[in-house]
Amino acid sequence: MILNFRVEEEVDASFTYSREGRTVHFFGPAGNDEYRWTMGDGGRDVIENPTYTYLNNEGIVVCLATRKGDCWSESCDSNAFRIIRGSTSIFSLQGIQVSPNPTRVKLTISLSNDKLMESIEVIDLQGKAVISQEFTSNQNAIKLNLAEQKQGVYFVRVYSEGLVGTKCIVIAR
Repeated sequence: MILNFRVEEEVDASFTYSREGRTVHFFGPAGNDEYRWTMGDGGRDVIENPTYTYLNNEGIVVCLATRKGDCWSESCDSNAFRIIRGSTSIFSLQGIQVSPNPTRVKLTISLSNDKLMESIEVIDLQGKAVISQEFTSNQNAIKLNLAEQKQGVYFVRVYSEGLVGTKCIVIAR
């Protein structure tokens, strides 16, 4: 009996990246047939060397699954790099007010101090940002429409001048 088989070379899924503020340039292994990037915040890409801009996320785990021939390999980077606008360290932002809480549809987020909001995120219990909003002119209060979000517990994360603060909210219908 003659067995025919072919030996494929090992697929390299290692990657590197460089950061410029919130923009990250990823560099995948050259010469593979297919690339599937997951950016750790719901984003995806399918090119060898993607560039991705994060909206103030922390604890990002980026993964690359890549194919050469019939073989696949996957690699993840869990360095949990922090991408915070204008800051490399995080200190607590005080004075965040959310009302009403619980809410049905509309939520007002405000800062009681002299700080101005640069951006906000609404994050579900799985850690996914369901709303991300940046402000071109900084504000100390905003109103959010949460009508498209399911009933449940969420976190509101507010960024201001290199500081970050988080409040828990409940959407009850």
